[in-house]
Amino acid sequence: MIEDENALVDSIVLDDGIRYIIVDKIDINGTTYTLFSNINNEEDICFRKTVTENGKNYYVGLDDENEVNKVILYFGSKLSS
Repeated sequence: MIEDENALVDSIVLDDGIRYIIVDKIDINGTTYTLFSNINNEEDICFRKTVTENGKNYYVGLDDENEVNKVILYFGSKLSS
């Protein structure tokens, strides 16, 4: 957790070694996707999906272009409404 103008926000260091804040989460067909923003560069964003293995949740990158496009569309429509 980090403090930002008196508000606590969730943050995580992803596999690229950069610290990101969790901007939003969305459920698409039973899969949870998370939108992350680089703490030092808000234009640097990424998406990860949550997978559960042995009772633990992990963030996993999206490797399939169709999945990436679907997630972008869902987040785009959610954020624009």
